[in-house]
Amino acid sequence: MRDASTVFICLVILAAALDILSRRIPNPVNFTLLAAGLIASVLGWSGVGIVESVFGIGISLAALFLPFALNVYRGGDVKLCMGMAAWLGVEGALWTIALGVVAGGLLGILMLLFRGRSRRMTVPMAVCFAAAGLWIQRFGVPF
Repeated sequence: MRDASTVFICLVILAAALDILSRRIPNPVNFTLLAAGLIASVLGWSGVGIVESVFGIGISLAALFLPFALNVYRGGDVKLCMGMAAWLGVEGALWTIALGVVAGGLLGILMLLFRGRSRRMTVPMAVCFAAAGLWIQRFGVPF
């Protein structure tokens, strides 16, 4: 359903914008994305069923738990990926994480080239994960 897609797009863009502006993603944004994804999957509006939606959430948590525990990613980034997984399912979630990690590496290199190294430099990973999730939602998985 087109309206459900709009909800996904707006919430993901909001999360990315908040990460740029405040370097954090508030829990209400992430939990709204996750809850809306579960509701959309139950109603058949997201393109994945509820089982795939729940498994996607679990896979996202499992895939990002170690990087989170090692302080590579912050909790908001993990919850954003879990929220997008509720909409995209297992395959979409894995591709979103993979493409987001690659985009984060490229963005980090660009930031180093243009800003130089500083102690407080962090890559806004929500932007990278959001871009990947929006790509997957719009165009599907690459292979």
